[in-house]
Amino acid sequence: PACLRLRVVLTEPELAATHGGVIFTPQLHDDLTAWVRRHYRDRLVEDDLRDPQLAMEIAAAFEQLSSILNLPPRLFGL
Repeated sequence: PACLRLRVVLTEPELAATHGGVIFTPQLHDDLTAWVRRHYRDRLVEDDLRDPQLAMEIAAAFEQLSSILNLPPRLFGL
């Protein structure tokens, strides 16, 4: 995806002001790869969208992603 090809050059002050949890490192790559393998479904069918369990799975995945990126948990109310 194009969003993964984006490169932004930052000055030292800009880099210092950037949340460190989102700076791409080999460790972050490994953590995100493991997260994707655990949480990304290989398919999604219409009946899944009716299943309340899907919303709970998404909320759990989001909380874990927030933890990996060191972001505040529960940015939405599920």
